[in-house]
Amino acid sequence: MHSATKLTLRAWFTTYYRPWFLLRRKAATIREYGYTLDRWERLTSNPPLAKITGELLMAWRARLCETPGNHAPQISAATANKHLCALLAILTKAGPPGLRNRDALGHLNRIPWIAPLRELEPTPRHIEIEQLERIYKACAQALHPIAQAVNPEHWWQAWILIAYTCALRRGALLGITWENANLAKRTLTIPAAIDKTGRQRLKPITPEALRHLLRIQTGSGPIFPWPHSASTLNREWHHLQTAAGIPKPQFTIHDLKRTAATEASATASPWTLQRFLDHANISTSLHYVAVPAELRDLAERLPLPPSACA
Repeated sequence: MHSATKLTLRAWFTTYYRPWFLLRRKAATIREYGYTLDRWERLTSNPPLAKITGELLMAWRARLCETPGNHAPQISAATANKHLCALLAILTKAGPPGLRNRDALGHLNRIPWIAPLRELEPTPRHIEIEQLERIYKACAQALHPIAQAVNPEHWWQAWILIAYTCALRRGALLGITWENANLAKRTLTIPAAIDKTGRQRLKPITPEALRHLLRIQTGSGPIFPWPHSASTLNREWHHLQTAAGIPKPQFTIHDLKRTAATEASATASPWTLQRFLDHANISTSLHYVAVPAELRDLAERLPLPPSACA
């Protein structure tokens, strides 16, 4: 057995996995691995690599699901699976090389493995236009970002318009700069370096969104400067919803993208919708759509027994 198997999971990650298998990955990706390792060390005895078994993985996963999350009573199955996937990715590269794992280092003779939890997919949350109007007006009560050159009200109103009309993720919104915006042609280039799938995207800017961008234009640097933590961003978003009278459970920032998907699905083909949402496959795009209007119309056109209509 290789001497590296005497290392703990984090030590093996730091020595081998991070420098060799996460080369040129985003800083956010590396941080996510760090969060997984934090949970591993907190909920296990942190044994060396050679002592990690499938039974230990199952016990860790069970304890992980019982641990309260930051904004929920307990960690969801999707979050638990995300941490499990990161853990198995590390262990896989420590295992023996194979047809689909040719660059594995062979430090382990066998890779411990357990199946992911079953995830239930609820209907995507949809922000009604009337609710979005109230949140938009509540931006007048925004406290952050604290920056001399940016009005917090205008910052949030532009954020909502760009997130909604361009169907952008939070990471892309925080990563785009004024160099990525061609205001004359009304286009926004999302660099591959900040895109979730590593592809460059070109997004049209609507006239309304352009007007909102001009109100926060600084000429250089990030379009949406945020000199605060990610948790402050979430708190401010929920603060605006509370000011707008949105009851709990309130909407997430990502629900703006889901709402755009639902509204666009009424007129766009599945392939256009997929491209609009920047998804690798159509099935993912369809999961973003709440009950579309055409399904309601279809149901209402179905013939019914005459007595049921009396």
